[in-house]
Order: sequence, then structure tokens, then C-alpha cells
Amino acid sequence: MRKLAQLRCIVGISCPMSHLYLTPPVAALIFLGVVICGHNFRRVWKLQAPGWQVRAWVFGIPAAIGLLALGFLPLKL
Repeated sequence: MRKLAQLRCIVGISCPMSHLYLTPPVAALIFLGVVICGHNFRRVWKLQAPGWQVRAWVFGIPAAIGLLALGFLPLKL
């Protein structure tokens, strides 16, 4: 029976993802990083100095990943 449960977990059928969660300090650090990256993204976008598009991607991708993590990973208190 245990082998069947492991196989179902490998396939992704009814496998609890209890190991994927955020603790409050980690969530606070991610939030701080999102705020800083988002601010820099907006600043670079408004100034539009030469090479601004590359810098916008450099700041935008971590901000987007951080927001997705904060939005979809549960917070374990």
C-alpha cells in the first residue's frame, strides 16, 4: 500500500505539497525584495536611459517571481 502511495505522489495524484510553504521571516524578505525590485523597475521604465529595457527585465523578473511566490505559496505560522 505504501508503494502505491509513493507512486501516486510521484505521478502527482493526491500528493500533498506540505513541504512547500513560506515562514513569516522568509515572506517578509521576499516582500522587501519585491518592493525594491518593483521600485527600481518603475524608475528605470520612467527614465528610459540607454539600455533601459535590459535593466527593466533584470528588475521585473525577480519582482514577478516574488509576487507569484507570495500569492501562491501558503504561509505557515
